Amino acid sequence: FNYSLTESQLLATAEQLAPNFSAIPGCLEKTWLIDAATNTAGGVYKFRDEASLRAYLASPLWKGVESTPQFTNLTTRVFGVMEAATRVTHGTPAELATR
Repeated sequence: FNYSLTESQLLATAEQLAPNFSAIPGCLEKTWLIDAATNTAGGVYKFRDEASLRAYLASPLWKGVESTPQFTNLTTRVFGVMEAATRVTHGTPAELATR
């Protein structure tokens, strides 16, 4: 997504909101992304299962992200994990990722 905040405002907001994202049921991890040169940010999430993902996308937390006026061009894409290749590159395979 694109953002209309300053970089420092976005970083401070992300740090303030991080505990809320840490508490998402079934969310095993979130990586926060930023490209300050293009005012673009995003996140990569890993969920325990599709039900946890769908519950998050229906939650007030996600609805709040979607309705933030300083965020535009927000998109969501859902991918599976290539478990064997992920193990080789030291990623966290789904069966080891627990919370």
